[in-house]
Amino acid sequence: YFIGEVMKIYNIDFENTISFGDQFNDLSMFESSFTSVAMCTSRKEVIEKAKYKTTCGCNKEGVYKFLKKFLKNKN
Repeated sequence: YFIGEVMKIYNIDFENTISFGDQFNDLSMFESSFTSVAMCTSRKEVIEKAKYKTTCGCNKEGVYKFLKKFLKNKN
C-alpha cells in the first residue's frame, strides 16, 4: 500500500521500483515492487521470493554494492 502511494505522489513508474528486505514482513513489499532484492543474510524463504540477492549484508554496504552493479548493468 505505502509503495503505491509514494509512486503516485512522485509519479514513479512501477518498472522503476526496487525494494530491499530480509524478513517475512518484507514479502508484501516485494510484491509491490518491480525489482525485489533479499539481503544475503535473509531467511531462505525470503531469498526464494526475491528476484535478486545481495552479496553482502547491510553492515557491509550490501544495498550500495547491489545498486552500483545493478544500475551500471541497466545503462
